[in-house]
Amino acid sequence: MKGLKLIKANQLPIPVNIFYSQYVLVHKSPSVDLDIRKTKFKKVGLFLRAMQDEGFVEVTEPKSGVLMLNHINKDHIELRGVTVPASIIDPKVECHWPDDYMGPPQIEDIRIIKGPVTALFSQFGYKSGECISQSEARRTIDNYVRNNKLQLTTDPRLVHLDKLLTSICEPKTFIESPESTITNPIFHIRFGDLISQALKNLTTAYRIIYPNMSTPVIWNKKEPPHIHLYTVTKAGKKLIGVPDLE
Repeated sequence: MKGLKLIKANQLPIPVNIFYSQYVLVHKSPSVDLDIRKTKFKKVGLFLRAMQDEGFVEVTEPKSGVLMLNHINKDHIELRGVTVPASIIDPKVECHWPDDYMGPPQIEDIRIIKGPVTALFSQFGYKSGECISQSEARRTIDNYVRNNKLQLTTDPRLVHLDKLLTSICEPKTFIESPESTITNPIFHIRFGDLISQALKNLTTAYRIIYPNMSTPVIWNKKEPPHIHLYTVTKAGKKLIGVPDLE
């Protein structure tokens, strides 16, 4: 009965097996050993058809073997007398952390300086193998362009490619200048493409800062660290599991 009271009109129709597992079994009393197979009905569908005969619900079979709970008669005299505790309707989640818990780690998407692009960053005090945030990397590239006056005054979206920038950008991103000649080739690049090309030369990594550690941990992988969770259903209850942990 509690399951019928909990379902809202906008949640219907709902497959009867979902109704049974998520609304009947989940909200049954812990002291009750409920197994539909041990009852005279044997199946959830037969049980709900019996409830339909008593005016509680409407059940349809849109295709063979698939039963849907379409309507619940909330005005049924027996349903009107059923009350659902507020803790079920609006459960309050409480977290009890240990006194020495200092909070979760901070994970920052960073880049590691290496390869040809090191020549650019070294002009601003960075060394090969050093970590840099994406925002710092963009700001450094922007400063290089400004310091060397490489941004075109005629079109600020374009940057003149000097020898260093030419070495770190792919030729397919080059835009040949109208003033370019065979003896004096001149190429430009869109500012956005320059940023993308420079960042692509940096190695992706993640900086993990734990509240109780002064030295960050560098995660040298393309994907951030994560915990894989999976759900299982036991005794009609949905449980969340973590691989290799009980």
